Amino acid sequence: MRSLVLLLVLGGLMHAAGTFAPDTGAAIGVELAFGFLLLVAFFAGKLVEYAKSPKLTGYILVGVVAGPFFAPYLISKPMMLNLEIIQRVAVCLIALTAGAELSVEKMKPLMKTIKGITIWAVLATTFLIAGTIYGLIEVGLLPFLSDLDTTAKVAVCMMIAIVLASQSPAVVMALLEETRADGPLSQVSLAVVVIADLLVIVLYALFSSVAAAVAGEGGDIAGTVFTVFLEVIVSPVLGLVIGYLVAIYLQYVKGGAALFVLAVCIVVAELSKAIHLDALMVMLATGLYLENISKVNCHKLIEELESASLPVYLVFFSLVGAGLNVFELWSMIIPAAIIAVIRGLGFWKGCAYATKKSGAEESVQKYGWIGLLPQAGLALALVLHLSKNFSGVAADGTATGFGGQAAVLILAVVGLNQLVTPIMLRFALVKSGEAGKRATHEFGDEHH
Repeated sequence: MRSLVLLLVLGGLMHAAGTFAPDTGAAIGVELAFGFLLLVAFFAGKLVEYAKSPKLTGYILVGVVAGPFFAPYLISKPMMLNLEIIQRVAVCLIALTAGAELSVEKMKPLMKTIKGITIWAVLATTFLIAGTIYGLIEVGLLPFLSDLDTTAKVAVCMMIAIVLASQSPAVVMALLEETRADGPLSQVSLAVVVIADLLVIVLYALFSSVAAAVAGEGGDIAGTVFTVFLEVIVSPVLGLVIGYLVAIYLQYVKGGAALFVLAVCIVVAELSKAIHLDALMVMLATGLYLENISKVNCHKLIEELESASLPVYLVFFSLVGAGLNVFELWSMIIPAAIIAVIRGLGFWKGCAYATKKSGAEESVQKYGWIGLLPQAGLALALVLHLSKNFSGVAADGTATGFGGQAAVLILAVVGLNQLVTPIMLRFALVKSGEAGKRATHEFGDEHH
């Protein structure tokens, strides 16, 4: 009850403060929005914890309720645009932590399982989703794609399915931190979602070019190839160089490691945007280098980073929720729900087959598929690309192309997964017995 009262009080104060700052895109408005989201997300996390739900769900719900589509007098669109740096820094921190958690030595016994899940769950489900989308077009539930010929429909369905097959290292890492989970299920889930996202980046680049060519959208194949080169080749190489430099700093400079790494993440976030690199790939490679090649004590570094990164995480997931236009997404609720269910069933059956075949631990066989369900950063980034490259404006000012409607469909599926699947993953980590196996500070604890 105390947390609920505080949430209402903070909302009222934010609304009152907004009346004194009509230019909500100004710096003072941005600082106000950051502080508001930070406090409200923290207390909302505590509130949903009483209902045995992950704090992450509370952070996202805060964004949905306080966002520009639901309550623009609290967090406006200009505020969100100016807070994008927080999202990019959060992606860097999450990727760094994920890389630092992936020990090659620990992964070796699990590689057969990881490979099987990637093939039989992720790839197979991608084709299953594509077939489902094609079927929805034929029965008239996706009319914005009905005018395409058969070849174009297949290519576009595959492109959309690849986006929908993406996972979320961000959500998995946040829940592993919150529950302090460690064990086969945690390790397999994290490894698979990282590998799957790398696979999705490459496949999306390929099929988006094919879809652009056959759907008559004028795709830039040379530009796409160059983008893939930057993301898949240049980004990891830069990450290894940064990892080497960070390792040198941490070996010779005692103290301030968390703040230094946070500063590195800020620089990488801005640099990646300027030269079109993949920040997730850069910092993932950095974390892998620090854990598997350098002599840095990564576990100690991650513990120090938790207190420094907590405010960024809170605001990041709140902004993820704020980006969901619940009213627009409602128009796609039926096909989105069908696709979400088919996606879940594909991961369930694919993981069951792969884990049984590889002789995985019982917890992985039972709950491994749930770690594949959450979606966030990569799916949202690909949605922006799809919407931009497959939409146009006619001479009379009306929108053309299928990009806009396809983006709404994808966001509807992502929105459903964002609200439901973190709860399922937390339940799986607790039921598997892996929650609490890491004896470090609780994610989001007050003393941080």
